[in-house]
Amino acid sequence: MSYSDNDRREYTCPTVPGQHTEYARGSEYNLIFAVTIGCMALTLLISLILILQHFRRYRVPKEQRQIVKIVFTPVVFSIIAVAAMSDYYIAPYVVPLAELYAAFSLAALFLLYMQFAAPGANFGKDMFAALVMATVKNRKRDRADWPMGTWIAVFQLPVAEAVAYTIESVTEARGTFCASSMRPRFGNF
Repeated sequence: MSYSDNDRREYTCPTVPGQHTEYARGSEYNLIFAVTIGCMALTLLISLILILQHFRRYRVPKEQRQIVKIVFTPVVFSIIAVAAMSDYYIAPYVVPLAELYAAFSLAALFLLYMQFAAPGANFGKDMFAALVMATVKNRKRDRADWPMGTWIAVFQLPVAEAVAYTIESVTEARGTFCASSMRPRFGNF
């Protein structure tokens, strides 16, 4: 059974115009890579200073734990950027890790907001009750279950990102993933 050129094009990843199979590493690359390393070092320094200051004055652990997770996000992004620039062949595997960590940072930001809204409550039913009472006092709401609904929605994102990362990594390793196509056949969701 032979396929025509149209059939082959439908099942192969379309290439982006100007895309090359070999990667050039000239003087511009070296300059950009040096700037990336410098920015990563600066990010590490600033984040480390902020994190150490929070750990030195660790008086509100529930809040500060979330703040440290959020402050650590640029460190993860900068390390992933350097790893992606150092080897283009591992870039498709490490760049989605930034999105995965961003989902966990968003959950940490939500937990920080919840802690600010109900400072004395634990992460449980008493926190949701305190949030509902604060909402009812300030304005009338028909639904009193909005904190739990928001909680569920925010914590579905890290799970969905982990599943998407797994699918993307497996399809990339099998050679069926195509970043330039939005078709599910190529593993791009």
